[in-house]
Amino acid sequence: MLGGLLAGSLLMLTGCVGGEGFAVLDREATADDVIREGVLVDFSDNMDPDSARFVGEHNGNRLYVLTGEPNLYCILIDPGEPENGPEEWGSGCGTSSITTSGPAGKYTLVPDDYPIPSGATQISENVYTLR
Repeated sequence: MLGGLLAGSLLMLTGCVGGEGFAVLDREATADDVIREGVLVDFSDNMDPDSARFVGEHNGNRLYVLTGEPNLYCILIDPGEPENGPEEWGSGCGTSSITTSGPAGKYTLVPDDYPIPSGATQISENVYTLR
């Protein structure tokens, strides 16, 4: 439950353009795309865990892109099993460009052919980390 509350409090959405696609979601699911059980316990009802696609790791965080309802695209940051204390995963959802930040870092999800955010480092197609 705390993970879900943190997820909501870590969220910062940015501008929406609408109508673009996300190439990272176009491939078939693999075993790497399964979100671990500790995150699914507090998973938001508006995100579809079956649509998740693992897009890479950054500073020990596993990053996923997934879809949500209605017509949402989401980025999920999973810092892994907590050594001590509550889950600190985070997520952000929107209709286009999404930025989420918190203890795990600052990440952005952008549609195909969207300008690369200033000062960003690419993690995968559509996903960047921001300084």
